[in-house]
Formats: sequence, C-alpha cells, structure tokens
Amino acid sequence: MLVVTQVRSAIGAKPKQRGTLRALGLGRIGRCNTLPDRHEIWGMIHRVPHLVKVEKLDPEATVEASKVTTAQVEATSKVVDADTEPEDAADVETTDEPPGVEDDLVAEATETSTMIRLHDLAPNEGARKQARRVARGIGGRKGKTAGRGMKGQRARSKVAVGFEGGQMPLLRRVPKWRGFTNPFRVEYQAINLDTIEASGLDEISPEVLLSRGLVSKGSLVKVLGRGSLSRPVRVRVHALSQTAEAAIEAAGGSIEIVSKPWGDRRPPHGSFNQHTNR
Repeated sequence: MLVVTQVRSAIGAKPKQRGTLRALGLGRIGRCNTLPDRHEIWGMIHRVPHLVKVEKLDPEATVEASKVTTAQVEATSKVVDADTEPEDAADVETTDEPPGVEDDLVAEATETSTMIRLHDLAPNEGARKQARRVARGIGGRKGKTAGRGMKGQRARSKVAVGFEGGQMPLLRRVPKWRGFTNPFRVEYQAINLDTIEASGLDEISPEVLLSRGLVSKGSLVKVLGRGSLSRPVRVRVHALSQTAEAAIEAAGGSIEIVSKPWGDRRPPHGSFNQHTNR
C-alpha cells in the first residue's frame, strides 16, 4: 500500500496535473490517500512528483490499523448494547487479548485522528493586521491618488527612500547616524614584548626594527604588553601601552617617546571628504 500526501499547492499547475491530483484523491495541501502499490498508481505519481510525497505502508502496520478499526467498532457496539439491553454474563464474548488492549488501541486511534496538520496552523488573533487597500476609487480615504498627491516625482514609482532631489541627503549630512571615516586617523604598527624578548635586541627603535624586517618603512611603532621581558631594554618608539611601559620599567629599561613626523599639529588627512577642513 502507498500513502500519497499532497505537499504543495496546485495553483499554477497544468490542467493535466490538476486532473492527476483529483485522480489520486487529492486536492489541497495536507490531504493524503491510501492507494494500492500498482504500476498505474506510480504512473500518476510520476506526473506530479513535485506536488506529492509518497510513503510505502508496512503490511504489518496495515494489519495493526485494521485491528484498531475493528476494536473501535466492537467498542461502539458494546456501548450501544449496554444502553439498549441489560448485560448478561453469559452473553459476554471472551477474547484472547489481555484486558486494556482495546482501550490502548482506541486511544491511539483517537490521537492519530486528532493530529494537527500544516494547513491547520494559523497566526494568533490580532497578530497580523490587514494592509490598507489604496487606489480603489474615490469612495473613501486613500482612493484616487493613493495618498501621493497629484503629480510630481513623489507621485511616481521607483524613487529611492531618502532621495532629496539631488542634494546631499540627511543620512550623509549627519555622520553620527551611520558613522564616518576619520581622515586624521593615526595608524601604528604594533610590536609586543614577546617579540622584543625573542629578538635579543638591547635597543629598540624604528630604524633597528626596520633593519630586522619587523616593521615597514615610514610606519609609526607602538609597543604593546603581550609577553614579558627578562632584561633591561632601551626603547625609542612613537607610543606605548600602559602595560608595556610598566613591564619595561620593571625590567630596568628606559623609554623615550619619538615625536611624530608632523610635529604638534594635527596629522595630515588621508582622504578628501566633508570632515577634512573642520
């Protein structure tokens, strides 16, 4: 036996495909049908493989399902007989099944019949608000011009959000809303204490580090505090972190701050933008 379930909508499908779904006993999403495992059934399934899902039913499961149906019928007939005629001990049929099996089968069948399916799901009441229908006549609000006025660019479509006619828009005039590129940013090349310890140098300066290939030409050097020092080192760099400064002084070294190439003035801008001349 085959259990064929429709998993996609037939909207937009070809007429022959819709007819195949009707022949399979389907018609809407979530509907299923049990069909015999025959070649003609598989031929119809192969016409709509994108709309249905097929599962083979185990013969043992089919026998158990028939037992469930039989148990439901017998339980219903017993209830009807108990309501119409007095119960007689001699008329009660004896079964080989242990007590409580029929109740379990009926409960399982009830649980299966009340299983929630995908098409039963719906949002909570009030969770989704229906959109306002505009441009549907002059009988109410948002009718003829849909709230866009009469003519002009704003009444047309494909006008970008935030467009102000060609002038500098607000989002670009005010940098605090989206951030900006600082043209006076000062970038350092970092050297850590563990690198100085591994180099074996007693004097650290941009020239010495450049000769060892540890920094680039013309870069500003800053010493950071990763690692430790076991010997006194003379350090001449452009900047240090507080951790590195404390470690160098604790090891008995000396520190000298090298002045920036641009002196005491602000650094030269690296790009021309609206913040350069402020």
